[in-house]
Amino acid sequence: PYKTEEILDYYTGLGFNYGVSIDHLIVGDFAKPGSREFRFGLTLDNALDFIEKCRERGYEKFTPIGAAQGWNPESYAEAVKELINMGYEYIALGGMARTPSQDIIDVLIEIQPYLKSTTRL
Repeated sequence: PYKTEEILDYYTGLGFNYGVSIDHLIVGDFAKPGSREFRFGLTLDNALDFIEKCRERGYEKFTPIGAAQGWNPESYAEAVKELINMGYEYIALGGMARTPSQDIIDVLIEIQPYLKSTTRL
């Protein structure tokens, strides 16, 4: 397991302009009740730690990206809402690689009301 500090050192040490908070996929066995809520909370906790450490370290040329994970459109919307409240302007929707197009569209429809004009997805 990686720590936020290690990931930030990695991103900044290699000169990245963007970096994604540490997330935990909610797919397969990890999408079962109990596990999914734990991984959802852990992903949001990591995102908060990530953006706070970016602020503390004064990264001005580095853009933090908050990772949103979920198991249905409503949980993704909750994650996006939380990330925006944390101050993220850039958000990545995780766990979508093999998701059917209609399911992705359903998530996008659900998160849309929470997006600001400055939010980048």
